[in-house]
Amino acid sequence: MPDHHRLIARYVATRNEPDAAAREAAIADLWTEDATYADPLALARGRDAVAAAMAAARARFPGLVYALDGRVDVHHDTARFAWRLGVPDGGRAIVAGTDIATFTGDGHLRDVRSFLDDIGSPTTPESETTMSTILVIGGTGKTGRRVIDRLTARGLDVRAGSRSADPAFDWENSATWGPALRDVHAVYITYYPDLAVPGASQVIAELTRLAVDSGVRRLVLLSGRGEEEAQACERIVAAAGVEWTVVRCSWFAQNFSENFLLEPVLAGEVALPNGDVPEPFIDVDDIADVAVAALTEDGHNGEIYELTGPRALSFAEAVAEIAEATGRPIRFVPVSPDEFTKAMSGEGLPPDLVEFLAYLFTAVLNGDNSSLGDGVQRALGREPRDFSDYVRATAATGIWNGTGA
Repeated sequence: MPDHHRLIARYVATRNEPDAAAREAAIADLWTEDATYADPLALARGRDAVAAAMAAARARFPGLVYALDGRVDVHHDTARFAWRLGVPDGGRAIVAGTDIATFTGDGHLRDVRSFLDDIGSPTTPESETTMSTILVIGGTGKTGRRVIDRLTARGLDVRAGSRSADPAFDWENSATWGPALRDVHAVYITYYPDLAVPGASQVIAELTRLAVDSGVRRLVLLSGRGEEEAQACERIVAAAGVEWTVVRCSWFAQNFSENFLLEPVLAGEVALPNGDVPEPFIDVDDIADVAVAALTEDGHNGEIYELTGPRALSFAEAVAEIAEATGRPIRFVPVSPDEFTKAMSGEGLPPDLVEFLAYLFTAVLNGDNSSLGDGVQRALGREPRDFSDYVRATAATGIWNGTGA
């Protein structure tokens, strides 16, 4: 894991670097190529634009020093810290505020949002100041926990929706839904096991009615591409009579490291049907960024964001990239749907999960969903992360070599 405090120190040093060439070199080393920087006076997308924004900030406040003003709070890949811009050697502060920084797994800065004390709360933009509690259903899942981390880093009131939370939320026990929805303004909905399973639309309809009756004014639904049942759920949310956004996603890249494909990767053999069908894998961090924007910002109401990566590659090609990054022999083995089902059953997976996976690898992974979406670009104003970026960052954690967390 990267040392976030050291990375923040490098960021501060970059802000204070007086030499333009040295500052640009430091930014090139610290920031990702598709990085984003935003403050009340600038919005920079891309590393070159970030360098220009930093240069403009130096020109606006010549002779002043950017310094931390208190501790750095770290939540997984996000850090929140107060800062002051003032006279050197601890002199009077001219401007103060709070920055929220997000990092990649391999220790690069990919996003900084800067809020000033003199234009409102340092941790919440004006569009967020009226927000009450945000409920994240599936708060321990791949996207849910990342959404919670980002919302928490902004200082917002977040409630995790899970069976272990207090109050608890259990999809199989609708009596738990009301207490979890109490005093909630916005809800991020991730349905377990998946919106594609039969009966999901009835459950989503019940939850949506209860949420609206409880005073919820904004719904953000995680959905999947090419799934008829999921699109029925989308229509239910869209007709709820409150603000809504659909985050419709391609196959998660993190399924190779945080789901059922991790064990085959560790074993050195990934056996799947339809392995030659292209799929534009989406990075879960991109999903979380879009979900947080839809939950906390204006301008996303009524949008269906199709989230994909910037290129499509087959599962066989994806496994080859992972093998190259880890330096381990990992082979892809094409199998028939029947062989895949039997293998999953033999590993002890529940029958309903086996049936669902078989559905995904036949009805959904059929080539109809290989096109690229523009949801990340429209929602965030930047390009989605490439699968190779995910592979490099994940390989650096050691998880594919059995040494990572």
